[in-house]
Amino acid sequence: MWSATAWFWRGSAELPLPRARAEPAGCLPPLAVWASSAALGPNWMGSCCLLWDAVAVTICLLLCVQTSASDSGSDPLLHIMIDDGGGIRVTCLSAGWYPEPQLLWTNSRGETLSPDSQEKDSSDRGLFNLSSSVVLTKSSDPVLSCTVRPSAPGPEKKTSISITGLFPQSPPEKAVLWVLLTVALLFSLLGAYLFRRFRKEHEEASKELERRQFLKAESLSAAEVTLAEDTAYPYLILSKDRRSVTHGAIWQIVPQTTKRFSCLPSVLASKSFTSGKWYWDVEVGSWGSWATGVAKESVERMGEFLLFPDMGVWALQCMEGQWEALTIARTRLCLEEKPRKIRVQVDCEHHSVSFYEAEDLAHIFTFSGCSWEKGGPVFPFFALWTIGTELRILPSQRLETEESPCVIFDPDVDDDEYVPLSLGLL
Repeated sequence: MWSATAWFWRGSAELPLPRARAEPAGCLPPLAVWASSAALGPNWMGSCCLLWDAVAVTICLLLCVQTSASDSGSDPLLHIMIDDGGGIRVTCLSAGWYPEPQLLWTNSRGETLSPDSQEKDSSDRGLFNLSSSVVLTKSSDPVLSCTVRPSAPGPEKKTSISITGLFPQSPPEKAVLWVLLTVALLFSLLGAYLFRRFRKEHEEASKELERRQFLKAESLSAAEVTLAEDTAYPYLILSKDRRSVTHGAIWQIVPQTTKRFSCLPSVLASKSFTSGKWYWDVEVGSWGSWATGVAKESVERMGEFLLFPDMGVWALQCMEGQWEALTIARTRLCLEEKPRKIRVQVDCEHHSVSFYEAEDLAHIFTFSGCSWEKGGPVFPFFALWTIGTELRILPSQRLETEESPCVIFDPDVDDDEYVPLSLGLL
């Protein structure tokens, strides 16, 4: 509490003041006032101002500001905020105390807590302002009290708070989190598997429908192609069902006939085509060097020769990963994806040989205007350039309504034994 009091002295009976000229309303040095502290009393804080001085009559007028021996400050104010470490920081503020009081933190059991930080300052009027903080965790007592206890006799001031439910929600425990993640992953994998399976079945059904529509539109017949063992180059190994051929590393002892390829690693099918439209599928794999297509019956077999139409061969070749059509100038083929299965289609009526991807029937290349003799037979042709290369003839996929009356030519059968066939080869 503040009050103003005027003190008058005549001469130097009470307070010996300096004889110098006083400044109007200027504050005296504290020593000038505390020199007569016994006369002023203990509550005068040394803040006295000289209001008027009459040196001639040795009269001066002092204005001194008085504070009471003790001042009770404000009630504690609690401020709550989330701490960086995930706890709750509670700050207690109280101002206007004299003399300096004591600030205490207690819980619901009356236990004293150590503050995390504590500050104090004094104003120009000599009063003390206090600030103190504590950090509570989720396991702490939820009831917290801030008490300001004065040094001089007087009532203490206290403010309490409960922090129940104020903590931020913590993330799930690791075990629960891992379980949830595992379940979510399993559902994702199951969904992906079912989706891929459905898409694959849908694509297969679409391809089968396209294949049937394509075959009906082209009036094609599936040919049952098997390999002629007596035409195979001695390094070539045929499977028992004569649907697969592999380039071996050992020369086999086989009968030497005019039908057998003696210089090129090649083999022909056992049956040929003279009319109609035919197709068969060949699995070429993902590596190796090979060629496949059709060849005339009169193709050279006893010596070396180049594979191109003028030599009686219309074929597609893969040499060291490069696909090309065996035209005179070798036509390179730029394919986005190298197929592992190809379809060979022969149109005996229009003298053309076409190649497609066997699965989606994407067109690869077509030889048109092929120069085989009218009515002359052409044989499925296979060549394997590198050791380990394998070609396999896939089983034909017939249509139930597939009909294409053609005449199949077999060089071992007399002319008067030819019979029209509705499907395949003998």
